[in-house]
Amino acid sequence: MKRLLCLCLVLTGFSALATDWYADADHGNDLWDGTSSAFVSGTIGPKKTLQAALDIEGLKSGDTLWLLPGDYNDGAADSCRGLVTVSGLKVKSTDGADVTFVTGASGTRCVGIDESATGVILDGLTLRNGGAGAGN
Repeated sequence: MKRLLCLCLVLTGFSALATDWYADADHGNDLWDGTSSAFVSGTIGPKKTLQAALDIEGLKSGDTLWLLPGDYNDGAADSCRGLVTVSGLKVKSTDGADVTFVTGASGTRCVGIDESATGVILDGLTLRNGGAGAGN
């Protein structure tokens, strides 16, 4: 019984270490820290672009990057909208694929996943005018 209790405490501790981060294509700002789904004050609020959200210092395995509804379509016309470099990162929509879009340029990736980033989850997003890339 003591072992089971210890195991439960350890597992609970690990899940508590995960952080939720936020991006909002319509109302975010890349100067904000990404720690809140809405602007709070100072620099506390969601990132605007997918790449800025994926570049958050402190982003780690087990974290979830929540994308609020909108069209994540920033970046050069010939580049992907975001490159995931963190293994075990979850990139999820808050409201589903019907309202959360990552729009790439024709012939480029919407979202790239670095070959060293394993266990990445993309969930509830619609990828448009591009793709996730071969082998990713």
